[in-house]
Amino acid sequence: INAVRRGLRQLQYRHDVLDGCLTGTGLVLAPP
Repeated sequence: INAVRRGLRQLQYRHDVLDGCLTGTGLVLAPP
């Protein structure tokens, strides 16, 4: 279970970083 939590946490962190990079560069798509 710890491994699963760690993996989910890494995925969430990576997603947040990608969102931050996209928003910072203005490439994030506007929601429909």
